[in-house]
Amino acid sequence: MSLLKQDSGGLHMSKKDINALEETAAHIVAVHAQAHEFVHEAIVAASHRRDERRTKKSIETRKRIMSVATKIMVERGNTDFKMSEVSSQAQLSKGALYYYFADKDSLVQAIFDSSVDDLAEEVTRVSTGTSVSIDSLRAILKELASQIMPGSPLVLALVSKFASSKGDLISNVDSHLSRVIMFLSAQLEQGKQEGFIQEDADTRLAACAIVGSLVLSAIGFMGGTHYELTVDELVTKLLSMVLKGVGTQLEVSV
Repeated sequence: MSLLKQDSGGLHMSKKDINALEETAAHIVAVHAQAHEFVHEAIVAASHRRDERRTKKSIETRKRIMSVATKIMVERGNTDFKMSEVSSQAQLSKGALYYYFADKDSLVQAIFDSSVDDLAEEVTRVSTGTSVSIDSLRAILKELASQIMPGSPLVLALVSKFASSKGDLISNVDSHLSRVIMFLSAQLEQGKQEGFIQEDADTRLAACAIVGSLVLSAIGFMGGTHYELTVDELVTKLLSMVLKGVGTQLEVSV
């Protein structure tokens, strides 16, 4: 039915019909805007899904590269590998490998950082929910000793960093393993309240000494020398030295 009416003056529309057309036009515009918004949201969502897939794939690829490099390091007992070996075993082109890691040093650094992260998480895990005691300190030292072993990825990467470092060895241990040292220092500080750590003890220095002794012991037993102590034996000896020291009961001037 036509909305146009004809009279002696020609064709015209009633006010009611004009209002109806305006409402229809406004509805069409609104529907179009909603459709446009829906399409835009769909495009954005699809883009996010693609980005998430790319990110997930990138993370998995990065982990695969690090896993391959770590395997080569542990098998050889050093960081003397070539990037071409990693790309071949990881089934990646050299270009793809260098997209994730600029050079071997950055790859070794990533392995070291990941190892330290794992160590910090495990040390936190074994002590969570337990009160500070000699047994909890033993558990923390055991976790440290089990991961800071001769030929472990963390120690191999650390040796590489030491070899290229121009600074003091102990300060490098502190800076690279600062989270572990800070956590261990806090545990020793709480040990003062529990009564098994001397009140005047320098807990940060003690924490540095513990971590440093583990690292240097692991390095010292590398290069073909047989590592005679088990983790439990090492922890027992280390805990004894921490709590009792190595001096006699005689008065010693320091």
